[in-house]
Amino acid sequence: MNLYKVLVGIGIFVISIGIVWQLNNTNTPSTPNSLTFDQKLKYALSVSKINLAGNPDCNYLLNLCHLTINDNSHHVIALITTQTDPLYQVSSLQQILKIATIKHKHADFIDLSSPRPYATLKDN
Repeated sequence: MNLYKVLVGIGIFVISIGIVWQLNNTNTPSTPNSLTFDQKLKYALSVSKINLAGNPDCNYLLNLCHLTINDNSHHVIALITTQTDPLYQVSSLQQILKIATIKHKHADFIDLSSPRPYATLKDN
């Protein structure tokens, strides 16, 4: 009986190690760390469906980046922080724009730079 308990314990341990190893090796949505913020932002915007009205305007002293987005003939002002991975922030912008479209509204201002991000939606 003791041998059975030991073998079951070893089996559970081996399976647990395999699961933890798989979880640590899954692909996370991030870009290589060797890239600068501008390069990561350019990559994130290239893989997204967000159309910019101009080039991003980043101020590294204030840790802010200003984006003007063309969204269904509306210009959306978006602020993102330079201290967070741009891929996550661009993903959040996509979700906000999608929610606005679903609610038959348009986003007017999106601030992802503050500790409490918010978006202003207006009727079409």
